[in-house]
Amino acid sequence: MSDQINLFEQIEQDEEKERRFAERKALYEQWLSLPEVTHIAEGTKERAEIAWILYQTRTQLYIDALHVCDNLPDTHRIWLNPSSNNYWVLNENGVCGGEHIENCPYCGAELSEGRGNVILKKAPAKYWLFYLHYDIPMRELGYQPAEDREAIRAVWG
Repeated sequence: MSDQINLFEQIEQDEEKERRFAERKALYEQWLSLPEVTHIAEGTKERAEIAWILYQTRTQLYIDALHVCDNLPDTHRIWLNPSSNNYWVLNENGVCGGEHIENCPYCGAELSEGRGNVILKKAPAKYWLFYLHYDIPMRELGYQPAEDREAIRAVWG
């Protein structure tokens, strides 16, 4: 009887593994089709859900959500911290610390109220190296070839 239970558990584990791989593959294919920058207009459903979108897809589809403001100096940026809904941060470029803001000091957009246009920046390719050089070879070959280990190590160390 325990052999039967173990067999059923193994089947369930294999099915779950296949499901997760299929989801990852679909996400990768979606990432491939994304433009480098996606514009999200104020008043859209996507703008209302921007924190959730970024939080759910961080480093998989998108890396940053930035407020679009014609008056914003080139020396600064306003970005969304996805750990909280509508938590916007004003940063001077190259400076680690930033300041939480609710309204854009340059155009007045009420960012904490879901206003203002936003761009989503596509996640860099380096975040897909483990999928390409570990997940796929392990699934297809059952092991990770040395050249695949090196491809990851060259970027991530």
